[in-house]
Amino acid sequence: CVSLTKETHLSHVVILTSNTIFLNRLYNDAKLKATSDFVLIDHPDIKVARKLLEDLEYNNEQIDLIIEYFGSAISYLLYTYMMVKPTEPIEKLKKFLEEEKINAFRQINDMIIRNEKYNLPEDVDEILKEVAKEIIKKGAYYIDKQDKKTQKRVMPVIDVFCEREILFFDPKTGIITPNSRIYLKAMEELIVYN
Repeated sequence: CVSLTKETHLSHVVILTSNTIFLNRLYNDAKLKATSDFVLIDHPDIKVARKLLEDLEYNNEQIDLIIEYFGSAISYLLYTYMMVKPTEPIEKLKKFLEEEKINAFRQINDMIIRNEKYNLPEDVDEILKEVAKEIIKKGAYYIDKQDKKTQKRVMPVIDVFCEREILFFDPKTGIITPNSRIYLKAMEELIVYN
């Protein structure tokens, strides 16, 4: 990107990615801030998600449940439709959503248990619990509001969880959030379970 844009001036480059660690490296490490812009394309508004689910003929109770677990992440909403049709019993939907939460929890727990495989520190569980508690309480983890010692301790864990698309890191603001609502539900489970 630097070569194409700054050195040879041959082109402009547009990159679409969901890998926030790559984006952070590109935006901050490559020093492209002065000549580039980061535009967050987030999940749509909840109203859009509700309308989609209504169009798929889910009732209000089903819609509320689906949004509670998946928020407005369109890919998850469409996945739900593939797995549980609106005409099926609510118990099937509840079971499916709980299984998805357990799967998200297992992804997180697996990374904690096999910390060496992911080059995570021994106390990854404590670090992640600290981050999760703040996300649950405040809606996000604000890395820039932490002291330098905490930042140095926490960022390697956040990097790995972002690479696995469990967490989302906004390089402009330094705000960390779950990549989707299902991971927030899994974090709630992590706090209760441990």
